[in-house]
Amino acid sequence: MFFGIKPCCEQLISGSWPKSLYTLVTFSIVTLHKICIRVIILDVVTVRVHSEVSKAIDFLTKERNKTKADLIRELMSKAVREEQLKIYLEKYRDKEITLRTLAKNMGLPLWKAYELASTAELPYSKADLQRDLKLAAEA
Repeated sequence: MFFGIKPCCEQLISGSWPKSLYTLVTFSIVTLHKICIRVIILDVVTVRVHSEVSKAIDFLTKERNKTKADLIRELMSKAVREEQLKIYLEKYRDKEITLRTLAKNMGLPLWKAYELASTAELPYSKADLQRDLKLAAEA
């Protein structure tokens, strides 16, 4: 579960929020007066890693001046996104999805997906681009 909620402070102050969310953001009321805020709810994932990986994480936290949680969250997000892109590029190469679908699923503009596909040396013709641009204009 990973989503954002954008409530107003008035809702927070009035107590019309669910109690679990209310306690997460109570500390922000003092600094936020009638300004909308964003609360992100994260799932907890526990992972066991080899001691060498743990030492590398300790090194990176010191070098990057980040907490372990922030560093691991950042690294996992990058790795998951890269793996998703790899899978979508393979599906695109195998003609299972269009470039437009790849762009939509990855949250990218069509031109960026085209750029990624071209650097990945995947087949993408001018006709494919025209078809995808036409479909994008219709959406």
